[in-house]
Parts: sequence; C-alpha cells; structure tokens
Amino acid sequence: MSIANSSQCIASNPGIEIALNSTASRICGSSSTNSSGLGTCCGRDGDAEVHQYQCSHYCSTRLSIQDFVGCLIDEGIESEDSIAGAQPFCQSGIASNTTERLTSSGISRARPTYGCLFWALALGFMLIGQVHGSIVPSLSTDLHRRDTTTCSFDMDRNYTSTGATKLVSGEFDCDQSYCFQNIPMDSGYLNNNRTFNYTSAAEPRYDAFFELLQNQTGRKFPALSSVELNLDFVATSGSYSVGFTPLRWCVNGTVSACADLVGTDDPTLIDVCGPLFVNDDAPSDEQAADQDTIQGIILPVYFG
Repeated sequence: MSIANSSQCIASNPGIEIALNSTASRICGSSSTNSSGLGTCCGRDGDAEVHQYQCSHYCSTRLSIQDFVGCLIDEGIESEDSIAGAQPFCQSGIASNTTERLTSSGISRARPTYGCLFWALALGFMLIGQVHGSIVPSLSTDLHRRDTTTCSFDMDRNYTSTGATKLVSGEFDCDQSYCFQNIPMDSGYLNNNRTFNYTSAAEPRYDAFFELLQNQTGRKFPALSSVELNLDFVATSGSYSVGFTPLRWCVNGTVSACADLVGTDDPTLIDVCGPLFVNDDAPSDEQAADQDTIQGIILPVYFG
C-alpha cells in the first residue's frame, strides 16, 4: 500500500495514522478534508494554529475527545452523520522503542530500556510462530554478530507497504451510531521486525548487511521496533477490537557474493524492509522530536 502525500489525501482513508506532533503537547485532529474551523475548536482550550500531516489536520488542545467532537458538530464542520467518517482523534504520550541489533555481548538499544525482554530474546527462549499474521523470529540460532559482510547490493527501487495487522486491545461494544474510545496502545515489540525476503531478519547474522544498506540509503533498519501512545477516537456501532498495522519502507535489488544469507554467491534478487518513520513525510520545518517514532495505522477491527 502506498503512503498518501497530503495532496493525495481522501476522507475514506481506512484508519488513523500516527500524526507528526510538532507541538510537544496533546493534539486533536481529523482526517477529513474539511479543516476549516478546526482551529476554533482547539482554541477553546489550547492553540488555534492548525498543522497538517499526511491525511490529518490537527492542533494542540486540552479538550476531551467528546468536547472536541461536540465542537466540530456545533461549528458545522461535521454533522452527526458524517463525524465517524471524518475520523476525529486525540493523541498524546508517544514513546518509540527501537532495538538496533541483538548480539551475544549485549543488546544495542535506543530509547527506553527493556533489558529483561532483550536478554530473553538474545538467549533464544522465544520459539514462537505467527501471531495475528505477524512475523515473529526464532532467535535460538547463532547470536554472534557479523561485523563485516562480503555482500554487495545493487538497489533497484524502494516502495512503502503495510505489515500484518495485530490486535492491540480487548473487545469493545458500541450500541449507538458512534461511540468514543480511549486506548493506551502498545504496538508490540515483535510485530515490526526488519525483514529479508519477507521473513524476520532480526537475528544478528543480518546486522552487517543492514549496516551496508543503511550506508546506501541513509536510513535506520532496527532489528525490532514498536510504538506506544494514548489515542482517543470515534468508533461506529458494533463489536470491535483495535488493530495496529505497521507501515514499512522497503527496497528491492540484487545481492552478489552473499552466500551466507541467500545460499549462493551468484546475483540474487532480494526484497528487504524496515519501519517507516513518522518523520519520513514531514516538512523540513516540522520534524518530530523523536526521530525514531515508527509509523502505522490504528483502526477498529469489527467482528460479525
């Protein structure tokens, strides 16, 4: 799935993308193309300046999601019938967690420390299969990092795609035309591994190759990554859970002299992916403070 630029945004975007928050405070916004008057609502208890990121317009405010939605309706920006389709949201408390690599000598980390989890991963006790369709590695094999690689890589093209959707909440019920939902969301640490030919490449034997790729692309390819945030949004009638779909930055091309990874030194086509970051589509004057916030789509997943 391609990631829409702001000029391509449409109101039918299937979920709420994590918004670039350049305000350093709680924000509320909408995915509607009708952003006129949005600042009036935020200005009731916050800052009336409206920002745009991807398919969302947002502003800094302390209004609850209920009061924010009420204002959108009172101001004629949305109606009772259109409010759910406008995908109003409030967002706060983002914390991005990335593990650059897993090694036998210790875990190289960025952001919050999860020592017990990482050491458990490094010791290979997780022999888990697929969960909600996500790719979860077995890290019980060689944990010794390769500091160099003989591989050469000729890039063809890069593109964006979606990872597997993972349910990140319990089940909720809405018995009205629309309901307000608050969730402290954690995307999960094993749902967004870097990949090599569509399988997990979190293991240390891939480190040297991804450092080669980082040098060629100027991007980070952390072994593991996740994001936490508080999100308020509007759900429609029915039973649902909240799903998180990570967005991926991928590149394909040809490797040579790479028998340790592909089983032959002959030229071989490969496809590799890492996380898309919130800053990837940000204007140069509105970069988020956390450069490692991974991007994804949050949406209700309805049952029956």
